[in-house]
Amino acid sequence: MITTAILNVLIGFINWAVSLLPLVATDNPIATAIATGDHYIASVGQVFPIETLIEILSFVLVFDAAWILYQVVRWVYQKIPGIN
Repeated sequence: MITTAILNVLIGFINWAVSLLPLVATDNPIATAIATGDHYIASVGQVFPIETLIEILSFVLVFDAAWILYQVVRWVYQKIPGIN
């Protein structure tokens, strides 16, 4: 019952945070820049593995973010009185 309440609060917070983000449009300048840059990445990608480097960088960033989240949760857990 407590776990359900905590998860409901967490999911509610995530839904609230996501609702603050603006709507996504594909005709914005950033999307246009990415679509234009694709041609340049394809020409460089023949010599230099751009996609592989982006995948490795993404994996490292996700792993680091998960590790930081783990450390924060552990720190909060240790701050609760009565828990060793």
